[in-house]
Amino acid sequence: MALVECSILIDRQVQDIFEYVASFENYPKWNHSMLECIRTSDSPINIGTVFNTKMVYMGQKYSTPLEITEFEQDRKITFHVPKFGFFKWFEGIFGFEKVNNSTRVSVSADTDFTLLFKPMLLIMPILGKRTWATHLNELKKVMESTK
Repeated sequence: MALVECSILIDRQVQDIFEYVASFENYPKWNHSMLECIRTSDSPINIGTVFNTKMVYMGQKYSTPLEITEFEQDRKITFHVPKFGFFKWFEGIFGFEKVNNSTRVSVSADTDFTLLFKPMLLIMPILGKRTWATHLNELKKVMESTK
């Protein structure tokens, strides 16, 4: 079950956007929650690729690995982040769809919280959608400004 879903239309080709998003090192350029993201190997990005991340969420800084768990060229990227802070886990899915000469980028995100923070599941869809909409708008700005 997806806790958060949103999408945006970006005036760029699918291949360009997919390549940019798949390179998680670019995240700090368009995702204000990600301070740093470094790939742990030189192998091509695919299922099993791991990135070491430094993130900030609700004022707290976290270091945690991020692993790509699904990778369909120019179509889909799924990533998993294990426990950090009050999250038991976090999973994000990016979808990419050609729409005329543009690309629809969709995000689906899901998570669970540690027991003390379970009530946050009630407000997370609202906060999460607003946060991911902001990230996608930043991605759109970056991608459309580099045409």
